Amino acid sequence: MSVSFVVWISTLIGFILPQPAQKRAMSQSNGPVTEWPTSFAGRFITPIHLIPTVLLPTSYIIGYPLLPRQPTFLVPFNLPQSEYQDLLRVGACVGCIATGYALSVVFDTLAGNLHFIAVRENPKLVSTGPYAVVRHPLYSLVIASHLFA
Repeated sequence: MSVSFVVWISTLIGFILPQPAQKRAMSQSNGPVTEWPTSFAGRFITPIHLIPTVLLPTSYIIGYPLLPRQPTFLVPFNLPQSEYQDLLRVGACVGCIATGYALSVVFDTLAGNLHFIAVRENPKLVSTGPYAVVRHPLYSLVIASHLFA
């Protein structure tokens, strides 16, 4: 039970960590969003981005404290019983917090340029921080979070 609580806390931290005052600073430094996707595919895919990034962690963060035990339909997806199960779960917690922190570093590096779909009024090329090493660190972090957390 205590490991499950640690998993819940790490998911909460990993989900909230990249969200601070960066959003407020974005519009101030590089202007408002000026261009949204106009094609049907762009308007259709944009909301689909919200499903894995917002809906899944939110449902876990809200559902875990409300459910007294794991629902039976999720039991087949459990890790096999092993002496390393708790160690794997704690490792996943560390991975979740680490990728959340790395996301906040990427967001800080992007500063006012960040918007997931649209284009800002005064965009600037970012080539410092993680962008000096990897062309698109957000994709790299998403892959890492799926592998390690």
